Amino acid sequence: MKKNSLKVISVLMAVLLWFYVVNQGDLNPQQNVVTANLEYINLQEGLSIIAPETVSVKIWGLFQEPEEVVAYIDVESLTKGTHNVPVQVKPIKGAIFTSVEPDKVEVIIKGEKEKHLSISHLVTRNPALGYELLDVMKNPDKCIIKGEESIVNQVNSVICEIDLADVRGIKSINIPLKALDISGNVITKGVRLVPEQINVYVVVNQNMVTKTVTVSPTIIGDQSDEIQLLSTKVIPDTVNVIAPEPIANTIDELKTEPVDITGKTESFRQEVKVIIPEGIDIYPTKVLVDVNITKHKEKDEEEELIDP
Repeated sequence: MKKNSLKVISVLMAVLLWFYVVNQGDLNPQQNVVTANLEYINLQEGLSIIAPETVSVKIWGLFQEPEEVVAYIDVESLTKGTHNVPVQVKPIKGAIFTSVEPDKVEVIIKGEKEKHLSISHLVTRNPALGYELLDVMKNPDKCIIKGEESIVNQVNSVICEIDLADVRGIKSINIPLKALDISGNVITKGVRLVPEQINVYVVVNQNMVTKTVTVSPTIIGDQSDEIQLLSTKVIPDTVNVIAPEPIANTIDELKTEPVDITGKTESFRQEVKVIIPEGIDIYPTKVLVDVNITKHKEKDEEEELIDP
């Protein structure tokens, strides 16, 4: 009898303490209404679900800020058809009482359809000026679309969107996939994509152009008073330059490596390399330089008069 009396007194004291906290205490209980995403867990393979996506959860208690509210329905035991099932809320730290509206929702379980589609890519921003996209490689390059049959049938294409504005060289990017209908609208409800994202390898290089430019010889050395340098000729006198467009636009002429005429008294031909500025390629890389040399006439006449 004493034990029962003590239990009753304990309950009464707890109730009185509760009223004190509610009405007189420093920690005033708060009330908050949160819109929570409604999760459906344990859906059986080969089934799809049509049901509400959110519910309202009312929280009342001694909390500073409500933690993330998780509302869910376990559909593991549900078969094909329409069901009215209760909504559950995971415990919230500091909450004295929670209620959910609606507390039951209608769930329609249907058979799931799947189809396979190749993945296309869409460039949302082009490479920087002077650069171009050379190649895109997707891994994997196909996607499985799963979901309720009528919605899966609406999926016309699967794309990944690629931003190339800051890409240089070869880069690997992890990109989420999107399902589109025939009008290009994104389908977000009622379908699942397997995989949901893929690795995309892109190759972005500078724009390369080919340009023909002239080649001029570089002649060095001390020319003797007895000889006269009449002319030079380069064979071939042009080469093809391959370079990024901004660099190619600055090149109108190339020079050969030096041809030394010191001590030369007769015409000669010499093969020399063309000087190649950094960042470009050329062909051919070597040319022939013909140097036409003759003696001064005055010197020749003097030599004839002296000659006995």
